[in-house]
Amino acid sequence: MLSPQVIDAPVKLGSNKFLSISYLCALTLRLSSLIFLVILLTISSFISVTSWFSGSGNPTFFSHEGLIVRSGSMSPVFNTGDLIVVRRVTAETSHQLKVGDIISFREPSNEKFMVTHRIAAIETNEQGSRSFRTKGDANQSVDLSPIPEKNIEGIFVSKISNLGYLLNSIKQRNLLLFFAVAALLAHLAVKIINDLNQPLQKEIQI
Repeated sequence: MLSPQVIDAPVKLGSNKFLSISYLCALTLRLSSLIFLVILLTISSFISVTSWFSGSGNPTFFSHEGLIVRSGSMSPVFNTGDLIVVRRVTAETSHQLKVGDIISFREPSNEKFMVTHRIAAIETNEQGSRSFRTKGDANQSVDLSPIPEKNIEGIFVSKISNLGYLLNSIKQRNLLLFFAVAALLAHLAVKIINDLNQPLQKEIQI
């Protein structure tokens, strides 16, 4: 007759292996969640700080600015809710603008209102000053008012789809979101540290 110890040995090994895999899977999941929250908290902090210090209220980095798309006039290049990145245009670089470029500018009738459309034509008056006729790709006609060169703020560089929704939420509730994510992050970090300090479960006794 076989000894009970011989039968028990492989069962204990299999149980410990199962417990180790389960423990590692749970730990990996929690670490992944922690990393995601760190990234989210970093992005939220960056957007909040840069928006606070920029004169426009939008996140800025070096000579670039992030803008939220609020209409579909430039679809399909970018759509409502996207975040677009524009490079600032200065008096020294504005002469490089050409037909076909996508520019962000302040409306002549309301300079608090920012628009991003494509240059359809460039006009030069007798004094040599330039103005720009613009059009949204999804619009049927050219914008009514020509855009003075001084109203141009930036030239389109790239977009991040749907990130504008997140940016808008952060701008509206930046402190609330910051503290909520920080609290969740701290709770998860404490839980992971406690798990790391706990030894694996003892072998199952049969």
